[in-house]
Amino acid sequence: MKAEVMRKAAQDELDLARDLRKALKAGRVKYVLVKGNSDPATKTHQGYLMKEYDISLPKKDEDDQDSTA
Repeated sequence: MKAEVMRKAAQDELDLARDLRKALKAGRVKYVLVKGNSDPATKTHQGYLMKEYDISLPKKDEDDQDSTA
């Protein structure tokens, strides 16, 4: 039974990776870091930091033989 559970978990990871790759190629994925700032001395909220990262795939050259297709 444990082996079956592990195979299912591995397949789920592969499915997730495939779905994320498709969404990334289609430009439907954004990576945004949101980090809260607080003052430990006063235990108050001091705003937040938000940064969006460009995780788009590099444009593929016609001569590029990379297998990320």
